[in-house]
Amino acid sequence: MSAEQRDIELDRWSVDWQSAEADTTVSIDSIRRGFRRYTLSALGSWLVGLTMLLGTSVMAWREREPTLVAAAVAVWFFVAIAVAFDLHYRRGTWRLAGESTQDYVELARRQLIARLRGIRFGWGLLGAEALFFAFWIPWVASREPASSGQVYLESFGLLAILVTAFAVGLTVMRRRAQGELERLEQARQTLASPVGSA
Repeated sequence: MSAEQRDIELDRWSVDWQSAEADTTVSIDSIRRGFRRYTLSALGSWLVGLTMLLGTSVMAWREREPTLVAAAVAVWFFVAIAVAFDLHYRRGTWRLAGESTQDYVELARRQLIARLRGIRFGWGLLGAEALFFAFWIPWVASREPASSGQVYLESFGLLAILVTAFAVGLTVMRRRAQGELERLEQARQTLASPVGSA
């Protein structure tokens, strides 16, 4: 290879390296934003759970109606399971092992895997909750025979809307997390290559 060819090759490699470096910087910024979203999503889910506990507790204490007390106890049970699993699958997903790009990518990868596990669990929990309320609604209707038709219509209508909304939300979150995980896997391969690790 001539000196001129070597210079051309060196210039090309330099441009590629600088481009890779710029892309890495952008990736770290996006990963940091992902860390913030991850933390906010955890706090948000715990806040929603606490709100549901307080709301159903107040409702059950004021009304003292057996059906409402049963619904409140079921909500407490589901929230307790959800929070326990949330804490479990988020273990080891809060701290960086170091400050390198690889460390950022690895932590972001663990967070996305945890998020996907949480989404899979969310599908199971949604099914269990829907099943409970599918049996709970006829019980409520049986205690109000005069308006049982209206109770069925309103309650099952509301249940269908809520289940559909949560199902759509879980589907969107799964697709987004899966896409982010695929991009991170590509970033890991790039960083593992000689140019990426240079």
